[in-house]
Formats: sequence, C-alpha cells, structure tokens
Amino acid sequence: MKICVTGVPGWLGTRMLEVLANGYGDKKAPKVPNVTEVSLLMEDGKMPPQILPKNVRVTYGDISTGRGVAEALAGCDAVFHLAAIIHPTWRGIEQLYAVNVDGTRHIVEAAIAAGVKRIVYVSSNSVAGISTSLGRPFRESDPARPYLSYGESKAMSERIILDAAAAGKLEGVILRGCWYYGRWQADRQTRFFRMIAAGNPVMFGNGRNLRSLTYVDHLISAIFASATVKEANRRVYWIADERPYETVEIYNAIADALGVRHPKPRRLPGLVSKACAIADVVLQKAGVYWKEVHVAGEMAEDIACSIDRARKELGFEPWVDLPVGMERSVAWCYEQGHDLSPAPPPK
Repeated sequence: MKICVTGVPGWLGTRMLEVLANGYGDKKAPKVPNVTEVSLLMEDGKMPPQILPKNVRVTYGDISTGRGVAEALAGCDAVFHLAAIIHPTWRGIEQLYAVNVDGTRHIVEAAIAAGVKRIVYVSSNSVAGISTSLGRPFRESDPARPYLSYGESKAMSERIILDAAAAGKLEGVILRGCWYYGRWQADRQTRFFRMIAAGNPVMFGNGRNLRSLTYVDHLISAIFASATVKEANRRVYWIADERPYETVEIYNAIADALGVRHPKPRRLPGLVSKACAIADVVLQKAGVYWKEVHVAGEMAEDIACSIDRARKELGFEPWVDLPVGMERSVAWCYEQGHDLSPAPPPK
C-alpha cells in the first residue's frame, strides 16, 4: 500500500511514521500494515521527523491553497489526512477555516484526479458538541452539533469527504478522536503535566464529569484499519480508550505517572466554566480566539463516546489503559528532555 500523510511533523503524523519504521513497541499492539511507500505533504520550512520508514518522499506545499497537493498524492492508494489547525492564533479563525475546510477540499479534489482509492480523515469530538444533554456517550448516529469554529470546520470537512464518497468519486472514512495523549504529545499536554506536578491544577466543578481520552497508538491503529476494511467506506467512527474517565481519575493517573501526590485542585464552580463557554461564543463571533477561555469552557462537561461501532466493524480494540498510557507519556517527555518539574510561581 502506498500512502500520503498530511500533518507531519505534528504529533499524530510523527508517531505514525515512528510506528511504520519501528512498530508500536508493544506486544499487545496489532500488526502494522505493509506500507511500501510514504508520501509526506509538508508545510514550507518544516523538517521531517528523524525516525522515518523506508521509501519516504517529501513534497512541500500548502493545503489551504492546494499548492503541492497533486504532486504529493500522485501514485498513492490512500491518503491519511491528519493536518488541521486546532487552536488558532488570536485573530486566526479565518486561517483555521482555510486550512481545515479549504485544505480538505483541495485534498479531496486532488485525490479524485489522481485516482486515489480511499481517504481516511481524522476529525474531532467537537463535531458532536458537548454531550451533557444526551445523558449517555456519543454515538455515530447522533446528529452533528458542531462546537464553535473548530467543530464547524471539522464538520464541514467531514461533509466534503462523505459527499464525494456518496457520489462514488472515492472512498472516505471519518475517525473522531477525543482528548489525545501519548508519545509526541502536544506542548499543551506537557504544560498540563507540570500543573499536575505542582499539585494545584484548576478543576471546574466536582471533577466527576466524564471525558473520553484517545491514546495516540489507538488512533493510529484505527487509521490503518480504516484504510483496508471495505465496509468502512462512508462511515464515521468514534476512536477512544476502552471507557471514559472521570476528570479526577485523569488528574490522579497523571500524578501517579509523575510519581507525585494526587493533586489538590483549585476548584472553581462549574458555572465559571459555563461562563467561559458563553464568553468563547461571543469572542469567536467577533473573530477572536482565546485558547484558555475556549479550553475552560469545556472542562466541566461530559465529552464521552462509545467505541462499539469501531470494535464491531474495524476490529478496533484498545490495548492500553489510562495508567500505562500516562506512564508512557511521561517517559517520552523525559526521553525528549522536557522538564516536568512545577513551574515557578509568577513574580
């Protein structure tokens, strides 16, 4: 199988290339598929990761304009579309839509022209919104309720792919992940580890709200399966760990992995989180994105999903639980030389 991967050197693409080169490094993990060639579509100025599988070619371009996309996709059997802006800059919402939506459209158009068989798209829980009102975990049959600009951009991208698949122009599979963790995790996750190490992270509400987490290797295994399972065409799948976790449980698992005492969070009422969510709506309507306000607006909500469909149709089976996954996340941070000691208090 010849594949094209977008979004390298982001956290997911970097780990995927590492897995293709060296495997998961876990006896419980599924088999890595036979990939004979990897085409990377990368932004100008970015460098490929140090660990690469054999037969890699790099094309520099810009998915928001379509530059370089056709060249990168030439001769590929499948596209793993991982590239996206999650947290835009202060005034970067317009760029978010350019990358996430226009970029996906350019990928789909070029894939059709190149005769690519299938595109696997990594979407987000933000397409479904916040699940508190459902009283149960998200399922694929639930109607989309995109959460603000990012959720809307991912929902629009999903529709571009599914419409093309419905028209028989190519095959498309949508994977929705949740709160990510694992090797090559984003800097914001490493900063969160430092807050836990300090012993007093912020917690909104009582901490009993449920959150689904997605260990990075679980998502990669689902991407690989989605490229080859015939019945996955035109389907949406939730991909996460075996079960949702309470926020308190997540904080404590990170503390255990760090070897520190369970934190005593600075608790803020759940209404503060809701107020941040309202402020986020107002700010984004004005074209302003404030990351801390956006994240705070979600922290007291139940954002959980069911993975039953992925298990049944993709053969997806999580093999890493939260304590082990967090231990591996912390180990990777130390391997990379990250300082996880508590940040000094502001002067």
